[in-house]
Amino acid sequence: MYGHRGKLLVIDLETKTVEVNEIDADHLREFIGGSGLACRILFDLVDGSIDPLGKDNPLVFMTGPFTGTDIPTGARSSICAVSPLTGIWGESNHGGRFGSEIKFSGYDGIIITGQSKNPCYVVINDSRVEIKDAEHLWGCDSIETFAHLNNDPDYRNAGIARIGQAGENLIRYASIMVDKYSVAGRTGLGAVMGSKLLKAIIVKGTDYTIPVSEPEVIKTLSKKITDSYLNAMATSALPEMGTASVVDIASEYFGSMPSRYHTGQDFDAESISGLHMSRHLKVKNRGCFRCPIRCKQIVHTKRTGECKGPEYESIASLGSLIDCNDVDAVVYMNSLADRYGLDTIELGNTIAMIYYLVENGRLELDDIIPKWGDPSASIELIERIVRRDGIGDLLAEGMKRVAVELDCIDDAAQINGMSVPMHDMRSFSGMGVAYATSPRGACHMTCDMFVVQMGLDYEDIDVTDVDRFGNYASETSIVQNLRAFTNSVGICNFVHIEPTEMAQLLSAVTGIPNDTNEMMLTGERIFTLKRLMNLKLGYDTLNEKVPGILRTSLEGLTEGQVPDVDEHLNSWYRYRDWDRQTGLPSQEKIALLDLSLLAPVRLEERKGVGFFTA
Repeated sequence: MYGHRGKLLVIDLETKTVEVNEIDADHLREFIGGSGLACRILFDLVDGSIDPLGKDNPLVFMTGPFTGTDIPTGARSSICAVSPLTGIWGESNHGGRFGSEIKFSGYDGIIITGQSKNPCYVVINDSRVEIKDAEHLWGCDSIETFAHLNNDPDYRNAGIARIGQAGENLIRYASIMVDKYSVAGRTGLGAVMGSKLLKAIIVKGTDYTIPVSEPEVIKTLSKKITDSYLNAMATSALPEMGTASVVDIASEYFGSMPSRYHTGQDFDAESISGLHMSRHLKVKNRGCFRCPIRCKQIVHTKRTGECKGPEYESIASLGSLIDCNDVDAVVYMNSLADRYGLDTIELGNTIAMIYYLVENGRLELDDIIPKWGDPSASIELIERIVRRDGIGDLLAEGMKRVAVELDCIDDAAQINGMSVPMHDMRSFSGMGVAYATSPRGACHMTCDMFVVQMGLDYEDIDVTDVDRFGNYASETSIVQNLRAFTNSVGICNFVHIEPTEMAQLLSAVTGIPNDTNEMMLTGERIFTLKRLMNLKLGYDTLNEKVPGILRTSLEGLTEGQVPDVDEHLNSWYRYRDWDRQTGLPSQEKIALLDLSLLAPVRLEERKGVGFFTA
């Protein structure tokens, strides 16, 4: 079986039993791997009655056919479950070497079920699987946990996924830290690990060769892609500055880097830019397994010592959102988020909303006085959140629950229960409908239309000449299908591979003939499956509404530009052939995508299901 191992490792923490299951060959062909295959597997295991923090919510670690191969940036994997933050589909994508080690151990994925009675961690050495006591690790942060496990000679250079105190304390946006520097950040899957009393998973395999159908074709295409990437002006800055290289262009040219909690565009970002950190703080850079880009920036400050530098999303979430351009403070807050295991986007948005409410006289805190530009209140709130102390206990529940409690839902910069990323839809109109219809809540990784509207073309799939203010709902839909595919094969979104080349790579890996049309049909099938999963979990299209805080015109580079997301959604639903009121794809679309056996989701079965009903 080319590109796959064909096996899933199933570990029940409650019964301490381990099984190895064969993967259905049709599922591999139709859903590829990664989040697509994970969704197909979980579709049969969960429904709208499931408690995301209960023992019946399986946690799936899934690789793709590219994971562990020599394909550039082919080190990506997905972690999936029902999200404790949103109550709908939860997925988070990560790099590092963890996914490759799963493949090297002889598996395509790991499914964790049940709940342990005591803190534990799992060790996988090829076919040998052990569930070990983790009492000595419980309460440790993610950096301490990694150091402890990685210092064991038996685990050195293994793949290690673990949680910090945020996951232990069931913070609904707890992340899973992967290897030394990677993060599976969004949708709160660290809390799912915490609910299972699972502190870490260690994977170390010995079969380093993933069988592929045409190794010479892969070698030729990989060299071409790498050479093209490293010579491209748009991406050549990533090895030097990482995604922080986007800070200057986003703030100064596009006005897309939000400030003062999504109400400003005139933020001076020079001192927290990638260029500034590269010149003054950078120590070295690191990369994921077998990746030529090496975009992770390692920095040093007096307060943090050596640590992973903040990426673009974290710089904006923890910096510009509270009008803070103190680079040392931003690096420190980012290091806290990594240590505790917190999604910086949800964390930064939630804290910035508190700043906004206090600054506008709509909220008073007893002993904390948030002021624009002053990070001290944010740092204190981070500490209280992770301990669930006082106001931190509420903020630990995520932005939407905070807004419901404080009666300010139209001021909550979230859609479908998840905070919006740092690419303002007033700068890139396609991000409005992308946020509204993402399977996991507002998200930039399931559709990076902001890159397209910066000028990137995909001529192979008819995404060309897209400016940044029009109604491009059909193009958004196409890019969503593309990202559903890339998040399933196991490749990074940062490398620009032409769709034709990507289809050729999949054919060369799996030995199954593939072209661009088939690839995009697969992406559409996976994207549609995730909608069917969400309908099963109680998804309501009324929650696709964009809040007022994001529908207000700003002075500056996008003055007067507010996309009509409601009209864009009408166009999007027509293009997809889905019903906007119910959210259901048409029967013709379901049949075209071979999803008929999964589609009998009736509206009456979904009424009142889930936290986020209208």
